[in-house]
Amino acid sequence: MPYPDLFRLAVDASACGIVICDEAGEVLVRDHERFELPKDMNPVERTELSFTCHAPRAPGRYRLRFDLVDEGISWFESFGVRTVDLKVDVSG
Repeated sequence: MPYPDLFRLAVDASACGIVICDEAGEVLVRDHERFELPKDMNPVERTELSFTCHAPRAPGRYRLRFDLVDEGISWFESFGVRTVDLKVDVSG
């Protein structure tokens, strides 16, 4: 299946997912949380999101990696789409 067809099939089922990584960027939890996008979006379109995310249970330094996901297909990062990492400190 060519990539444009894959994108067209996934547009209505896309979400933003949060991946928990350690301080070095290694994945600890692939599918920590997901939330819907506010609308259908074009590939170059930007939007601002507001959300609540549960912190990792163990204290430490983490990276929350934000990646788009095509439900039932794949994470966008696997197609070379750049993710966004947010460094967080969790205290106990």
